[in-house]
Amino acid sequence: MKRRWLLLLWTLGVIAPAAWLARVWPPLQRAFDWFFGPPWMHVLSHALLFAVLAYLLAGIMAAGPWGKHTGRVIFLTLLWVLLVALGQEGMQLWTQSRAFTRAEWFDLGVDGAGAGAGLLLFYRGRRNDGNG
Repeated sequence: MKRRWLLLLWTLGVIAPAAWLARVWPPLQRAFDWFFGPPWMHVLSHALLFAVLAYLLAGIMAAGPWGKHTGRVIFLTLLWVLLVALGQEGMQLWTQSRAFTRAEWFDLGVDGAGAGAGLLLFYRGRRNDGNG
């Protein structure tokens, strides 16, 4: 049950409009600009957020009734990640009152790569534990 709560909180944290909150509260804006200013940090943070999301979700699903169906776990994990990524981008666009551009496509690609890395780490860990 704790894993599910962690997954829920992580998902909400990913979707939360942090950039909008930073615009409303100047001290957070300065920290946000310092941390996410470099393009490489923006890419790294997207990849890490979605790697953790995929890892958590795969762990929950593999422990449940779908645990023996690796393909189904991977498909459903990637579907969930896509929905969360679209939700995050949609929230950013809505709070910033702007349109979907190439930058969002790039972010979705990085999110997908992060999810792939999270799944790879999850299944590699299971194999090393003798569970997969």
